[in-house]
This record gives sequence, C-alpha cells and structure tokens, in this order.
Amino acid sequence: MSGMHTKERIFYASAKLFSEKGYSNVSVREIADNVGIKAASIYNHYPSKESILEDIFDCIKKRQDAFQQELEEKTACTDYKPDWTDMSLVYDPSELELMLWLTRIMYMEQFTSDRAADMLVGRTQRYYVDGYQYILETLYKKGRIKNEKNIYYYAEIMARLAQSMQLEFAHPELENNMEDSRVLIELFYDMILAYEKK
Repeated sequence: MSGMHTKERIFYASAKLFSEKGYSNVSVREIADNVGIKAASIYNHYPSKESILEDIFDCIKKRQDAFQQELEEKTACTDYKPDWTDMSLVYDPSELELMLWLTRIMYMEQFTSDRAADMLVGRTQRYYVDGYQYILETLYKKGRIKNEKNIYYYAEIMARLAQSMQLEFAHPELENNMEDSRVLIELFYDMILAYEKK
C-alpha cells in the first residue's frame, strides 16, 4: 500500500478486512490500525464505516460498467471474433487480490445488505446474461446461430455457470473447482455452436 493516498489505503485495508471477517466484525479502530493512522483520522476521508462499504460497492459497479462498455465496443467491431472467454474472470494480476476481496464481500454481505444482494443477485447476474447475449447475438449476426429465440436461454445458462465460477473464485477452498466451471462453460459454448450448425 506504499505510495497510495490515505483514502486509498483506507479503502484497501477495509476491503481486505471486510473480506476476511465480514463488515460487522471489523471496527474503525481496526481499519485505522491496519493503515497506521488514528481512528479519528478515518473520518477526514469517510463520514462512516458504512460509507466505506458503499465506496466498495461503487467500485464494483464502476468496474462492471467499464467491462460492459468495453464488451459492447468490442462486439460492435466488424472483425470481432466471438469467444466465451471475453466474459471469463480474467483480471490484471495487480488487481487480482482486490477483485478477490470485492467478490468475497458481495457474497458475505448479501444477507445483511440490500445493496450487496442487489449487486450479486441482480446486477451481477444481469451483467453476465447481458455480456453473453452480446457475444451470442454477434454469432447470430455472423450466421453461426440460426435461431435468435434461443440466445436469451443460452445466455442465462452460461451466466449461471459463470456465477458458480465467481463463487468458487470468492472461496479459496473451492478454487480447484474453477477449472471445472471453465470447462463446463466452454463445453456448453461448443455445444451451442454444434447444435446451431444442424
């Protein structure tokens, strides 16, 4: 965390602690100790502990929006070659740890925070469905999918598989299952293309 501004250090320390212990089990004092500042200094950057959590959710939303925009631009290109991996969990190695913390927080807080539940069950599911729909619609435009009516159902199934992979990403004890989920998504994608060829 060296080289970061104090607010950024508070954000990162909070994300790490919330992901390890849960939001309600972390005190402002503990965050401050982790950052190396006095507890009162946190209020110079955040009005409350809850506002730190809101900032975390805003960060997740911004990343999802940016990724969605990038995917829309990519699929709009005439030379775009649709690939299911365009929606896979691939992060810049420098961000991998942060994304792990943010994902864990969504799963941990979904039963106590309406925003976490909405982020995970509503927004993240929609994000995956929309993303796979963009990819599959591009395949339809290129003539590789014949029945446009099937696209939504294919996207729903792929989104559910992707969310199971996200859950595995959030829980290190399930990490070995991630490869199985990737294989399932790839198999389903290949099955779609084979079925639609008929």
